[in-house]
Amino acid sequence: MLFRSGSKDQETLPVRHIGAVLGFSCVINILYLTGPMFMMQVYDRVLPSGSLPTLVGLFAIAALLFLLFGILDYMRTQITLAEGEAFAERMSPTAFRAALGGYAHDDPASIRRTAVDDLNQVRNFLTSPGATALVDLAFMPVFLLFIFGLHAVLGVTSILAAAVLIGLTLLNERIGKSGVKSFEKLRVKAHDWTRQVLRQASFVLAGGMDKTMTRIWVEREQASRLSAAETATRSSLFTTITRTTRLFVQSLILAIGAYLVVQGELSAGAMIAASIVFARTLAPVEQILAHFTPLLRAMEAWSRIRVWRKGANEPEKLELPTPHKELKVRIASLCPPESTNRVLEHVAFDVSAGQVVAVIGPSGSGKSSLTRALAGAWRTQPGSLTLDGASFQDWPADQLSQAIGYMPQDSELFDGTIAQNISRFEEDTDSEKVIEACTKAGAHKLVLGLAEGYNTPVGASGMPLSAGQRQRICLARALYKNPFIIILDEPNSNLDEQGEAALSAAIRRLKDENHIVILVAHRQKALRDATHLCIIEEGRMKMYGPKGAVEQRLALTPQSGSPTDKPASDGERASA
Repeated sequence: MLFRSGSKDQETLPVRHIGAVLGFSCVINILYLTGPMFMMQVYDRVLPSGSLPTLVGLFAIAALLFLLFGILDYMRTQITLAEGEAFAERMSPTAFRAALGGYAHDDPASIRRTAVDDLNQVRNFLTSPGATALVDLAFMPVFLLFIFGLHAVLGVTSILAAAVLIGLTLLNERIGKSGVKSFEKLRVKAHDWTRQVLRQASFVLAGGMDKTMTRIWVEREQASRLSAAETATRSSLFTTITRTTRLFVQSLILAIGAYLVVQGELSAGAMIAASIVFARTLAPVEQILAHFTPLLRAMEAWSRIRVWRKGANEPEKLELPTPHKELKVRIASLCPPESTNRVLEHVAFDVSAGQVVAVIGPSGSGKSSLTRALAGAWRTQPGSLTLDGASFQDWPADQLSQAIGYMPQDSELFDGTIAQNISRFEEDTDSEKVIEACTKAGAHKLVLGLAEGYNTPVGASGMPLSAGQRQRICLARALYKNPFIIILDEPNSNLDEQGEAALSAAIRRLKDENHIVILVAHRQKALRDATHLCIIEEGRMKMYGPKGAVEQRLALTPQSGSPTDKPASDGERASA
C-alpha cells in the first residue's frame, strides 16, 4: 500500500492486517471474473445447446460466488475502516504533541502546525474507496492475462490502453503535487489568521476592525479555495480524459472482438467477456483518479508525519536525580520559532539555589524570549541550558516540566475549573498540592471567596475572573508540585497592592526554601526581593551579578540613558 508498515513501534497499519487486506483483495479480484465467465458459458454453451439445467446450474454457482464476493468485500471494507480508525487513535497523542511543538520550537509550520490535520487526511484516505483501489491496482495484471488468454490481439490492445491510462495517472500525480503543496500553505495561512483574529475578538469589535479583518479573512480564504479549485479542476480534467479513453477502448475491444468472431478466431461469449473484464481492469485507475486530490493530500501529509514521528520515537531518557543545585545559562543566539531573526545573543550566567534573578531592560529587548528559553519552550541553538550539570536535552521531558514552573506574560487559563487549571489538567488531581500551590501564591482566600471555590469554572481566557485574579491563579499554577525553578514573566502587571504583597511574600518564601526564581518585571516593587540583576538591552546581556554590585555600577553609568555596553565581568557574573 501507499503507507508502508514497518517495525513494531512505527505506528502504521499492522503487517497482519495488511496481509488480510491483500488476501481478501486477491480473492475478491478473482471473483470479479464470475460475471464474465458466467456470460461466456451462457453464450457458448447454454444458447447453442438450449439446455435449461445447464443454465440453472451455472446460475446457482454464479449466485454463490457473488454472495461470497459480497461477504468478502464487506469484510475488507470493515477491516480498512477499523484499521484507519486504529491508526488515528494510536497516532493522535503524538500528532497533538507535535502540533504543540510547532508553536514552541523551530520546526517548520508545514510540518508541525498541521500535524493533527495530517493525521486526519491520512485516516480519511485510508478509510476511503481510494485506498482499496490502490490495492486492486496491483491485480491489474491478472485481468490483462485473462484477456490475453482469450486472444493475443485483445491482450495487446488492453495492455497498451492500460499503459496509457497509468501514464496519465502518473502525470496527474506529478503535476498535481505542486498544486497540493501550494494549497496547504495557503490553507495554513488562512487558518492561522482566523485563530489570531478570534483570540482577539473583543479588541477587533471594540476597535471597529471587524470589516477590515473580515476582508482580509475573505482574501486569504479565497486564495486557499482558488488553489484547491485549481487542483481539483486539473484532476477532473485527467479523470474525464481517463474515463473517455476507457469507454473508447472498451468499444474498440468490442469491435476487435466482433471482427475476430466474424473471422472465426473468437467466440461471442469471449468477445463480451473481454469487454467486461477490460472495464474491470481499469476500474481501479478511474477510482484512484476520482479520489486523486485526497490521495495527493494524504501523500503530502504522510511525508510530514514521517518527519515529526521520528522525534516522537526517540528512546526514553534515564530519569535523573531531582534538581536542587543550580542553573547554568549559555545562549549564543536565540531565534523565535519559524524565524531566523535573532532576538538574543551572548547571554551567559549561573544561578544557584536560593537566588532570585530579576531580568530588566527596555520593552522588546528580549526578556520574554529569555524566559521562554529557560522554560524549555524555545530551543537554544547554538547554546546550552544545564540543570544540576545535565543539559535540558538530557532530562526526560516530564521530569524537566516538573522541575520548572513557568508563568508567561499572557496570563491565560483554559476552559475548565480553577483546580484543573492549577493542576495543569492532570488526570488525577492532587487536591492537597493544588491548595498548597494556591496558598504559596497567596490566592487561597481569593479562590474560596468565589461562588464555587476551586470548582469555579473559567472560560478559555479565564473569564469571569479579572486580569489580576487570573494572574494570581497562573502564579499558583507555576508553583504547583513545588518546582525547583520558577520563571515569572511580568507577574505583577495586573496586580493591586494586595496582590503585589502576596507575590512578594511568595518570592521570599521560595528564596528561603532554596528555589531558583527568574523574574521579569518593570515595577520597582517586584525587584526588591531580587538577589541578582540581569540587564538585557537590544537582545544582549549588558550586566549580570549580585543586586548591590549591579546597582552600584548603574549609579556610575554616564547619563546617556542606558547602561554601558561594556561586557559583564567575571565578578559580576559570579553567584552571590
